[in-house]
Amino acid sequence: RYRRISPPDIALPPLPSQFAAVKFYTAASLPPSEFVRRALQSLVLRLAEQTDVVMLDTGLALDDHEDYSFAAASRVHSVRESLQPRDNLAMQTAIIARASSFVGTCGALAWLAPMLGVDTTAVLADARFLHGHLDVARRIYHVMNGGRFSPLDISAFDQLGISATSRQSMRHSRTRL
Repeated sequence: RYRRISPPDIALPPLPSQFAAVKFYTAASLPPSEFVRRALQSLVLRLAEQTDVVMLDTGLALDDHEDYSFAAASRVHSVRESLQPRDNLAMQTAIIARASSFVGTCGALAWLAPMLGVDTTAVLADARFLHGHLDVARRIYHVMNGGRFSPLDISAFDQLGISATSRQSMRHSRTRL
C-alpha cells in the first residue's frame, strides 16, 4: 500500500510565499559536464523568470555526489546557511513540502517530492540505470494520489539541436554554475 507522507515538523528559514524548490547534484543520471552545467543554469534562470527559486544545495560533502550550485540572484535564493549535517535531510524535506513544485536531479529527493504531494520534474541526461525506477515511480505516485512526476531528459536538447541556454536569460544574469 502506498500513501502520501507528511513532512517533518521543523523550524524553517524565511522562504518566499510561493517558490519552486531546486536540488541538482552530480550522479550517473546527471554527470558533471559542460553541457549539463549550461542546461541546468538555463533551466534555473528560466524557472526564476516565472517564480522564486529556493536552491537546496548544502555545501556539505556527505557522499559521492557534488551539488551543482548557483550564486544567489534575483529570485534565486539559497538556504545553504540553514542546512546542517544533523538535520539537512529533514530541513530539505520540509522545504520541499512547502514548495509549489520541485525540480532536481532524478534521484533521492525527486523520488520523495511526489510522496509529499509536490509536482516534480526529475532531470536526467542518462537514463541507463533509471528505466525501472521511472516506470515504478509513475505507477506508485498515481496510485497514492501524489504529486505529478515528470522526467525531463535534457540529452534531447542536444539531439534536437536546441540550445541549452537562452540568450535573454544569460543576458540578465551573471550567475554561474
